Amino acid sequence: MTTKNAKIILFIATALSFTGCDAVVDPLLFERQTIETGSFRGIQIGSSKMDVLRQVKTLGAYAVKPIPRTYFEITAGSIKEIDKLRQAEGIRITDHRGLAIDLKFDSGSVKLIRRSVPAKDNSWFFENQIIDDVITEIRKRFNEHPSLVVFPIVFYEGDGWVNVTGSLDEPIKTLRPYDAWTFGIASDKPGGSHFDLYFDGDRLTKINYRRERIRLD
Repeated sequence: MTTKNAKIILFIATALSFTGCDAVVDPLLFERQTIETGSFRGIQIGSSKMDVLRQVKTLGAYAVKPIPRTYFEITAGSIKEIDKLRQAEGIRITDHRGLAIDLKFDSGSVKLIRRSVPAKDNSWFFENQIIDDVITEIRKRFNEHPSLVVFPIVFYEGDGWVNVTGSLDEPIKTLRPYDAWTFGIASDKPGGSHFDLYFDGDRLTKINYRRERIRLD
């Protein structure tokens, strides 16, 4: 696709987005597929996590990162969905001013707290606080700070991308405890592709694939 045609498509997609036609816009910008049987680009549904990691490396990925198995985003307008955070290993509470508070849960209570610099003196949450009290506190803070956003995160050593270009012995130790991974293939034309992998136990059950249809350099 030429740059001129890509710009035309992007212009049309932008115009449509303002009319609320997201169902039309998305296919213009992205190719999306969900795979739950068979294989896709060498990644086999039903494979073990170790075998999937080998397949991902063969595909050409540089790094893999754990992601939440279930994603949600709670705002002041969707506070009724706040009980979803009970499904999460951890959550981040953030706003547009740089506040960020990460809570890790274990056995129904807070086990670890990380705070950004703007939140270093924040005292909304504390270790061993039960999830019911966390939910009550978040509800209260939404009333005072309606710009807050809450979404799930995972905690793991390194808290970044896991390099998979060399031996996979250490990467699989890091990734095995997690039931959802993500990675990208930058060389896929024109703008790269993204894979989200979902596991049930040790077996791959679903692949969500997204490829950008245009790229403007």
